Amino acid sequence: MKTIIAKGLAVLLVVSVMTLALGCSDAKTLLYQHNGKIFKEYTSGKDSDLLAAKGEYPAWIPGTKTHFAYVERKPGTVPMKLWVAKEDGTNPVALTKFEVHHGFSWSPDGKWIAVAHTQDGNFEIYKIKPDGSALTRLTKNAVTDQYPAWSPKGDKIAFFSARSGSQGIYVIDSDGKNEKLVTPSSLTVWHHLHSRPSWSGDGKKIAFVGRWGSKENIGIVDVQTGKVTQLTKQDGAHDPLWYDTFIFYFLFNDLYRHDTSSGVTKNLGRFIPEIPHSALSANAAHVFFSFGGQGAKDPHIHRIQHYTAEKADIGTGEWPDVW
Repeated sequence: MKTIIAKGLAVLLVVSVMTLALGCSDAKTLLYQHNGKIFKEYTSGKDSDLLAAKGEYPAWIPGTKTHFAYVERKPGTVPMKLWVAKEDGTNPVALTKFEVHHGFSWSPDGKWIAVAHTQDGNFEIYKIKPDGSALTRLTKNAVTDQYPAWSPKGDKIAFFSARSGSQGIYVIDSDGKNEKLVTPSSLTVWHHLHSRPSWSGDGKKIAFVGRWGSKENIGIVDVQTGKVTQLTKQDGAHDPLWYDTFIFYFLFNDLYRHDTSSGVTKNLGRFIPEIPHSALSANAAHVFFSFGGQGAKDPHIHRIQHYTAEKADIGTGEWPDVW
């Protein structure tokens, strides 16, 4: 009897591990934007629902996943306002009556949003609660600070700034203390919406895009020591996304996965990325991203199972976020 039970448990363990690795149904709901509107659908690509007739850069709020955030702007303008709505699109509330950059970031517990906001013509890093209260300024200098990224533990925020003379990554405590430059001032960090700082799960390192000479590559910086490791050595690498031991990134038309524990890098497939903002499913078995294939009129959201390399075209859209 003990032998039978042990074998049964072993089989159950194997099935559980396979289910985790394959991630057959680990992601439930997909948020995305298309033509200035925000939609929700199942990650299978079915039953699309319109959530907001005007909005960009949707993101699920961490925690309960009952609400999502997005930004809204007038056509052809940069200034944007931050909004929050229920997961079905109802009860939209403008959190900010001021201008923000689109690169906002949620604290891991969903209780704060870090934003780049200007009150005097210069963007600084602020944090604000989801109900629009407790606006708190975290940085103050004469140079633009932008694209904040909250650490996994919620105790620090990374952001871009050129106050050292060249663009670099700074880290500041979530209460605005202990601000410091963590990348060398001699290294220019490439900054734009698709190359934001990406934290390791333990909050000790950050993946970023830097310029070594004239070439753009993925780098890893130790937040405590400032030591930088150059991960890629070609040119054109961008959009790093760190999960557990994996760093996902694009290089030219290919999606790669680098395992920091083994040092093994795997090419997951050839694509023609246009808006390669990436998102991971709950157990990180699937990567969601948007790209426009050869001759495509609009970007499509694609899903790839990075253990098996199984791919699926979810449909038209960009800027995916899943839970």
